[in-house]
Amino acid sequence: MVYTGRRVAVGLTSDNEPVLLYGVEGRSEASRSRIAIVHGSRVSIEPAGQLTPEQEAMKSRIVYDAIMSNAEKKTAVVSNGRHTGSIFRAYMKEFGGDWPARETDAHWLVSRVLKRWGHEGKQGDRYNTPRIAGLFDRRYGLVPCVLGIVTEQVMSKDYDWWLNTTRALSESGAIRYITTYTGETEESQAPVFQSASEITKTQHIEGKTAQELAEEMYTFMDPNVVVCAAVALWVSTPVEGSYPKGKWELAVKNKS
Repeated sequence: MVYTGRRVAVGLTSDNEPVLLYGVEGRSEASRSRIAIVHGSRVSIEPAGQLTPEQEAMKSRIVYDAIMSNAEKKTAVVSNGRHTGSIFRAYMKEFGGDWPARETDAHWLVSRVLKRWGHEGKQGDRYNTPRIAGLFDRRYGLVPCVLGIVTEQVMSKDYDWWLNTTRALSESGAIRYITTYTGETEESQAPVFQSASEITKTQHIEGKTAQELAEEMYTFMDPNVVVCAAVALWVSTPVEGSYPKGKWELAVKNKS
């Protein structure tokens, strides 16, 4: 079994459409008894039924919005916790006007929010699970596209803001992704990196629709521990003489 925990990914389909993906693996019953649900412009991770006492005790870490999107601003955020909302609201407040952020500004904002939240050890998680996040802003062809992570290593050392975030835009038909754990040891272990270039890995994708991509993301994870996957895909509607309009299409794939 290869256990990497949660993963976030950002990239481009073979049609050059932006896509954000999220995957959940789980080993405990509390973690595995969850599903991804689309609620309009967002995807939430929720209990599969009534909260169990174990789930109630860790509710702040296992129940959250994994994807939030805004079609008008062509922006979406994906993450493995409640910091999804913090990043989304902060970005909309600071860069939700007529023009998107510069790429350096987007990096800085994602890094700032991740560091403020810190790893999940601050909420009682014994593995000090990293917080990971991705952001895509499709406006006007200026594409801030960021992946970020905050670990115990990042919190305990004086890292510059750029070290825990990286440009995530890939070639067509590929995504860049981050996982919470390395998958290299039986015990959950956060990744250690020395430069931003080490943060992400590349995965080629073939799906064209949001549902196809959600099912593809699901297959990227170990079948023994996979729980669910979620996707936000930007679908352009070309407008002659203007920048393309469009919408975010959301989809999920659950184990049960």
